Amino acid sequence: MARLPQPGGDKGNWGDILNDYLGQSLKPDGSIKDGVIGSAQLQNNAVTEVLLAGAVQTKLNQPATIADDSIARVKLASSLRTELDTYATPIVQATPLRFPAIDNTGVTATQVGLQAAVDACSPGSSLVLRGTYLLTGTVNIPAVKALTLDLTAATIIRGGSATPLSCVGVFDANVAVSAIALETIVIDGEPATVSRLTTATTPTWQRGDLVKVFSDDEIPGGHFTSMTDRPRLGEFIEVHSVSGTTTYLRGTLRENYVTSPRAARLPYGTVTVLGGTFDVTANVLTNKTRGTAFRFEALHAPKVRGTVAHRLVGPGLQFKSCRGYAVHDYDADFGMNDPTNSVYGYGIHDSSCEDGVITGGTQRGLRHPWTDGTADTAVGDTYPGDFGRTYNTKLIGVTSHGCTASGFDTHHMSKGVQFIGCTAYVPAELNGFLLRGEGHSVLDCTVYGGYSAVAVICQETGSISTGESRLHHVGNIRVEDSNRVLTVNVRANTNHPNYRVTDPELSVVVDGVFARNVTRLAIIVNGNVRLRNVEFVSASFANGAIVQFDNCILRLEDYRIDLSTVTAYDTATQRIWQAGDSNTGFGSQFFAHRGSINTSSAYRTKATTPFYATDKTKRWDVRQLLIETPYASAAAFDLPNQPIECAFEWYHTPQKAQPLSQRRSGSIVSADAALAATPFSQIMNAPDTQLVITANITAATARTLPAFPLGHFDGQRLSIILGSASASLTIPNGPTFNTRTTTGSDKVLSSAGASAHFMWSAQLWREL
Repeated sequence: MARLPQPGGDKGNWGDILNDYLGQSLKPDGSIKDGVIGSAQLQNNAVTEVLLAGAVQTKLNQPATIADDSIARVKLASSLRTELDTYATPIVQATPLRFPAIDNTGVTATQVGLQAAVDACSPGSSLVLRGTYLLTGTVNIPAVKALTLDLTAATIIRGGSATPLSCVGVFDANVAVSAIALETIVIDGEPATVSRLTTATTPTWQRGDLVKVFSDDEIPGGHFTSMTDRPRLGEFIEVHSVSGTTTYLRGTLRENYVTSPRAARLPYGTVTVLGGTFDVTANVLTNKTRGTAFRFEALHAPKVRGTVAHRLVGPGLQFKSCRGYAVHDYDADFGMNDPTNSVYGYGIHDSSCEDGVITGGTQRGLRHPWTDGTADTAVGDTYPGDFGRTYNTKLIGVTSHGCTASGFDTHHMSKGVQFIGCTAYVPAELNGFLLRGEGHSVLDCTVYGGYSAVAVICQETGSISTGESRLHHVGNIRVEDSNRVLTVNVRANTNHPNYRVTDPELSVVVDGVFARNVTRLAIIVNGNVRLRNVEFVSASFANGAIVQFDNCILRLEDYRIDLSTVTAYDTATQRIWQAGDSNTGFGSQFFAHRGSINTSSAYRTKATTPFYATDKTKRWDVRQLLIETPYASAAAFDLPNQPIECAFEWYHTPQKAQPLSQRRSGSIVSADAALAATPFSQIMNAPDTQLVITANITAATARTLPAFPLGHFDGQRLSIILGSASASLTIPNGPTFNTRTTTGSDKVLSSAGASAHFMWSAQLWREL
């Protein structure tokens, strides 16, 4: 091993030893060999810039630049590559720096540049917009990319009739369905009844795919105005399994598909929109150029969050044939409504979608914040998106303010729409919730103002009117300062196939009402209504019957009607309940059980006959009615006309020192000539268990009672007591008089305090 010579040693071999040692680092010419000096041989800060060659110094002092695309991913440290992999979804900025054709100042139309930005996005990425974008054409967002549009700091301005932003999915080819049946199969180890499709060809869909089943069958109860183009059935459902031409679905189909059923797969596609403000140009507003702000069609669960529609000339958000869309905290400031120019200011329009959810947000000055509709299609229409009801949409905590048609609205083709915790502030001429269609719910909602808090109607257009509106549910509604709580007016058009036929299905069940400063409780025409758990406090001004009904079935249960607030009224006849039945065979059936009514002296003065039925009324059945403040005469509670079937039970809260308060429906006092004419007029309708007639004969003229009215039930009792007896009272015997005395002959009461007691049994009043 080479070493330095040792002083005093090596015996003259110093030269050779030294050469060997130096030869390790030096060349023969004395220069340093390559690679000899490394970091280990240099001290810190030993080499300064002044020791370097001038060319090296110049190069070091030049700006440091790296050529574009000169560093490949493999040149990066592995730790950095791993970190980048955690951010696999890219973010694209839609700015002029990246896309020169974009103008984000709102001065020039920029749909071409924005389309380039959309096209540059990879699947699953986010497109970020900052600034103001004027769009006179449509930017198409591919559904298959499942993009997120971050519009938080962006304003989109529509400058023409074209929809600025549109995301439309594409259905696969239609597959004819030759048979549909129910079958019980095993899913996850448990039996499950599902729908089975038999298709004409082997479909391409697989387990878990979403398909739409549809047919040429018309939507039952739907409204249409054409003899050829009509709303037709369709619905989404998942595939459980496929074997050849047999497909088992994940559940059962809701609708009955008979005429040319077919099905199509909807491949996955969606979009998410975050924030953003939508507006229109002054020209669009002035010229009433209708159009939609954002179109969503044939998508899986598209989402919109925190978006604002500042001004609309047409719908804001248009959803068509989407499954499970979600809109959160969407606000709209104004929507032009001009039906004569086909401009409908809907905040959100839902056409043939299912399971949509709208939560929160306030929408002002629109036609409706939300509405639905189904396209009218011809037989054989091939586009699946045109088929099916709007189904199971939920609006939760949405506020409607100052809308120009109604606070909230549904159409005949929808089913199962739910309004939960919504609030409507409506002008005096409009309705809070206008319900058409089937099975809608209004739950825990509030209406301020308006003509009717809830209205259930059939839409009637032209000479064709077949729509039905039924099976709705209203629960725990609060109503203030409205004209009325409930209006039901169905089958009222002469062109309706069921014109003036009382709907055998329930029109609406209303369970829980708190109404304050409201003029009327309900007006029902041709409907079938159940109204229960009602607290109604009238406005100070009375305007017609509190409850009015015509050719309907109305059940009123567990209610309190407070009219003690009434101090004034219009010229109309004032009544509490009024049947307007006028045609034989089209009378109402009215049931009112377990309630109370309180009235002011002003109201009692005007409403001298508070209850009114007609001889066309089929049934009047009132039970357990507490009339808190007595009228001066119990005759006020007589029905001017006798319904076909009638039971009217009322009472006061009795007070010992107030004889008027001790009256009730089953107890009357009759005297002299009235005994021979109409002694039973006040009790003939009473279903009380015990009926009492106190007869007073103050003149020296004997009286004979007329035929007894029929009893209400076996076991009902009737007592006749002679109070004053200036002459005798005869009770006739025999089937003609509906009586049978114990002696089989007329019974005569001749002394004060004398009495006779009967029980209704086997169609006769039998003396006990």
